[in-house]
Amino acid sequence: MLFHSLSRDVKNRLDSGYVDSIDTSTKSKNQHGEFSRTVTLTFIGEPNLYRCIFQSKKVGAKRFQDWVFKTKIKHIPL
Repeated sequence: MLFHSLSRDVKNRLDSGYVDSIDTSTKSKNQHGEFSRTVTLTFIGEPNLYRCIFQSKKVGAKRFQDWVFKTKIKHIPL
């Protein structure tokens, strides 16, 4: 997953082993002239995606959590 920005709260929940960031520069033009800017893009791995979803209180995240817990995890042998 790719994110333009992550809140500090979300970053604190992530395992740093599954996070990579790169800085990229873009050049653009508008009515005031040319300009460039640098943005940091953050890539998070699948384990961190699940960490975020499982800690979310949003309705869509809750439905996903229910699906994982009711259909997927019960098929994992212990």
